[in-house]
Amino acid sequence: MRLRYQYLIAGIAWALLLGPLVCLLLVAVAAGVSWLWLFGDSPWPQATRWVLLLIGGVGGIAAAAASIVAAYLHGRRREALPPAARRGEHWKILTLISVPLLLLVVLGLGIVRQDREYTKAMTAATQREAAFAALLGTRHRITELTVVRSPDDAFHAAVQLAGEREGDYRLHWRVTDSGMGVDLAAGEQPLHLERGERRVDFTFGLDDLARGYRANVLHGKGGVLVDEPFRLDVSIGPLFSYAERQELPPGERRRLERGESPLNSARNTSFAGRFIIQNDGSIKK
Repeated sequence: MRLRYQYLIAGIAWALLLGPLVCLLLVAVAAGVSWLWLFGDSPWPQATRWVLLLIGGVGGIAAAAASIVAAYLHGRRREALPPAARRGEHWKILTLISVPLLLLVVLGLGIVRQDREYTKAMTAATQREAAFAALLGTRHRITELTVVRSPDDAFHAAVQLAGEREGDYRLHWRVTDSGMGVDLAAGEQPLHLERGERRVDFTFGLDDLARGYRANVLHGKGGVLVDEPFRLDVSIGPLFSYAERQELPPGERRRLERGESPLNSARNTSFAGRFIIQNDGSIKK
């Protein structure tokens, strides 16, 4: 086979490599320029996709054609040389053919591996979302919240829970005033819940509210009659082991840390309270 045709084969091999690479590079550059100086985060025109593909396609075809033509012309020039000057030319051509083909194989294997990893990651994410949806439907929720005041000025809160998930939970509660929403009393307790319904009770006193009101609303002052509704907020959320947390969707793990997870269940109610805080800090009921 004449040298020009051997170099032509080498040019075709390089065209197979350079054409797609140049096409992808031009599409990426054109998209970056369009985002920076033309459209930004605004909706892009529908025709933009075809324009980007056209730019990349024209550039890729031009690069492939240039490599083929350059290789063919170089082969013709080498043919014109004396045989002594063309010694070892076949090894040179073999190298020129092998390098792009080897690079294509490496890139192809990389794409296949990346596609497998992406498929694996998407499958794992789908499984996490399905498990999370099941957990969301079975975790314990607050179905009812009531507060009753006893004759000894203690407030008894009853929290009715229902759910199917068995495991550890943590219950938080806090009482705030109706005017400024300042915390007056708060508490928490761990729970181990079984499947079905359960009632959880806790108690706080009128003295607790009065002391919290004097410290956090009046800032240590007194001489005030307080007669207003107070608000009790109660929330409950599951406690997970490290392994269980890793099975949650990544975004859900962050929401759970911030207390914004839909896995938490919350309810509030209001109740009346009346007391007098004396100037000396004593409380009169």
